[in-house]
Amino acid sequence: MSDIRNRLFPLQRRLDELQAAVGDDNPQANALIAALKDDLSQLAGEAVTTADKADANPETLEQEGDALKCPRCTLRGLYAVKGRVRERGEGAGREALHHCWSCGYEVWRPL
Repeated sequence: MSDIRNRLFPLQRRLDELQAAVGDDNPQANALIAALKDDLSQLAGEAVTTADKADANPETLEQEGDALKCPRCTLRGLYAVKGRVRERGEGAGREALHHCWSCGYEVWRPL
């Protein structure tokens, strides 16, 4: 879900830019921009789940192993999260949750 929130924030910034460009000249456009901002804020709030709250726990997000290159931000900040291992969906083997300490990207990768 953090991926969804990360995608919503740039949209909110672009709405701020649009509102600055429109100025006070068009009250209808400003009202529409405000409504869209409210909708985005509501979506960002709904994206917060109990799993996300658990991920914010420092014990859960402890780094483990060597850093990998993050596919989103391309920095070497992608670490396996200690204690977050599950069975693979395909059946064979297990996978670990990896979290990027630079951009917040999360992905399950095979062990």
